[in-house]
Amino acid sequence: MALLPDPRTLLDAALAAHRAGDLDAAAKGYRAVLERVPDQTDALHLLGLVRLTEGASAEAEELIRRALKRSRGVAEIWNSLGNALAAQDKNKEAAKAFREALVLNPRLVGALVNLGRLANASGNAAEAEKLWRKALVEDPNCADAWTNLGVFLYWQSRWGESVEVL
Repeated sequence: MALLPDPRTLLDAALAAHRAGDLDAAAKGYRAVLERVPDQTDALHLLGLVRLTEGASAEAEELIRRALKRSRGVAEIWNSLGNALAAQDKNKEAAKAFREALVLNPRLVGALVNLGRLANASGNAAEAEKLWRKALVEDPNCADAWTNLGVFLYWQSRWGESVEVL
């Protein structure tokens, strides 16, 4: 009888496939881990990210919420929940999730950028600009923050600043 790989080996292989862009293999691997360890936090979270990428935001939300039940203190998982909620236009809930991520890690660039997008979409231009600029302090190479800020400045008719940013 052949021995089955342990869950950590399966998770590592799934993560490698995910990083390589092979979402089908990644999802299959994460599901294999969850068959053995149904509440494995990383597999739940990462399968949620795959499903979000594939456009299944409601399923992604459910998987990420399950991961949060196991590990509420991980800022990145809260940020992922915010993304799943925002993809379903649950913007108030998404903003709460991004804020929770920032309570846990005030320097989490993804949450700063994402919360900035929601602030801008809700008409809070000053808050959006502040969040994107803070993201750039934390990571001066964050393309998402530069792009969001540059386009924002353009639409604010601050063309000189926009050109400098973009």
